[in-house]
Amino acid sequence: MKDFFKKKQNLYILGALVLLFLAYYYMGDIKAMLKRSTSSAKNEVGDIDENETLKKGDSGASVVALQNLILSKDSNSLPKYGADGVFGMEVENALYSQIGKRQISIAAYKNATGLKNTISKAAQMPEGQIVLN
Repeated sequence: MKDFFKKKQNLYILGALVLLFLAYYYMGDIKAMLKRSTSSAKNEVGDIDENETLKKGDSGASVVALQNLILSKDSNSLPKYGADGVFGMEVENALYSQIGKRQISIAAYKNATGLKNTISKAAQMPEGQIVLN
């Protein structure tokens, strides 16, 4: 009978470890979902650092600019959230499918896709507007 409880305890430990791994893996997307629900991402007018590396969990005007560039390359690449200013799983997957990277700066994206002279439209848009090319 003791062996049964030991084996059952091992299964609980294994299950807990699997849940911890899944929580860690999806943490960036969970953070992005929380940002969407607690604050509406704005197209903030301001300076955009095109050399800043953007990754899952980031938000703001730089992310909107990157999302608009992604949409200019493929208008169907962000079907669920569009250019909402939050770098989540959808943006990460679109980046990976377009250029094989999961994080990138705006300048590096422009170089990789041939959009070198494109001006970041997010900084020019009034709050609440989304650019779909």
